[in-house]
Amino acid sequence: MKKIKQKGAFTKKVKHPLFLPAACYVIMVVCWLVVCLGSLVTNAASIANGTLVETTLISDDFILESLVPLPDGRLQATDDDPQMILQNPPLVRSFRLYVQHSSNPYEINLYYTTKPGQPFGKDMRVWPVLQGDGSYLFTLPQTHIEALRLDPASAAVQMEVEKIVLNQPRTIISYFNPGWAGLVLLLVLPAFAAAVLRWVLGVVQWIRMRTKK
Repeated sequence: MKKIKQKGAFTKKVKHPLFLPAACYVIMVVCWLVVCLGSLVTNAASIANGTLVETTLISDDFILESLVPLPDGRLQATDDDPQMILQNPPLVRSFRLYVQHSSNPYEINLYYTTKPGQPFGKDMRVWPVLQGDGSYLFTLPQTHIEALRLDPASAAVQMEVEKIVLNQPRTIISYFNPGWAGLVLLLVLPAFAAAVLRWVLGVVQWIRMRTKK
């Protein structure tokens, strides 16, 4: 009898309109915190054993696609898809871009691959978090990086790439800053998951009712 009452109480909680959204948001936040904390701990260990080293790069270190160097040192994008490719980078967990654009660059993205010969794709893309000094910070996943492709703009603009710093020392708070793209994901994904779960539960309940008849 006690088990039946507990089951009934749980069923009432699940049917409450706020239960599934709240549960999904809690699970999402917990998972996000675990991932951020894991990155912090792993990077700290790599820095301690000397495998994660700060490295400063310039545009000459990259293979340039749809980018033409100008006499004054700036780069001219010849179309709306300029690319800067870095093959076989060192162990990298963060990528900070210091750049000045002549006009709105629109999207700035960083792509990565994990295997030799693997094409760049949208499923392996990182969005930047704009820093207070105007630089763009990309946080890469805890995996082997075979190659990097920076899209420094999505328009035919001129740009001055001052420097690119890999594995620049970061504050603890920066590990937990999701940026605008991450924030949207944190807000939208749990709501979508809750809607799907509610639909699935409705279908299951309908099937059970049909079966009883």
